[in-house]
Parts: sequence; C-alpha cells; structure tokens
Amino acid sequence: MKCADFERYCEDWLSGVAGEEFEAHLRSCDRCREAAGDLAGTRALFALFRADPPEPSQGFWVRLEGGLTEADRKAEFWTSLTLAAQRAVVALGVLALGLGLWIWTHPAPPVAAFDAPQT
Repeated sequence: MKCADFERYCEDWLSGVAGEEFEAHLRSCDRCREAAGDLAGTRALFALFRADPPEPSQGFWVRLEGGLTEADRKAEFWTSLTLAAQRAVVALGVLALGLGLWIWTHPAPPVAAFDAPQT
C-alpha cells in the first residue's frame, strides 16, 4: 500500500474494518500513522458532540420558573409605569394647550410708559 491510498481506506480504518495491508502501512509509515492519530482524535471529539445532552435537574426547572415569574413581575411594573407616564404626558399636553389658549384669548393690558421722576 502507498501513502496515496491512505485517504481511500482511512474511513474503513476508523470504522474498524480496515485490512491488514492498511494496518501494516500504518506501522511502517510515520506520516500516515500521525495523520491516522489526528483523524481518530477528531472523530472522538465529534462523537462527544453527537452525544445526547444531560437532562436538567429538578432544581433547574424550579429556578427557571422562579426567574420567569420574577421577570413577569418586573415587566408588569414597567408596563404600569409606562401607562402612568403616557397619562402624564397627555395631561401635560392638555394643560399646555389650555394655557396657550387662555393666553391667546386674554391679551395682557397695555403697559403704560414709565415716567421717570424729575430731579
């Protein structure tokens, strides 16, 4: 077997069905043996990614529910505060409009000229 045949048979070797000729080549060729070691390590790493994730503990679900409840409570506070702010803005707008209308309909009396005292 030649080094050029390594890529063709390495998948079989990783699956455990490589022939004796491939195994003999790995024993005699440092470059292919190193490449095979790298492939085996990579395959083992990918096997970890495919593993099923662990199930969360019951305590996790309790903490999650408590956190969500707390988040909902804070959201309700900010929603009510937003509603109060909207009402305050509308009230200030109405007040400003009313004050402007009153000033427009009630002009100030003319100011008399100021006579300075004679010295």
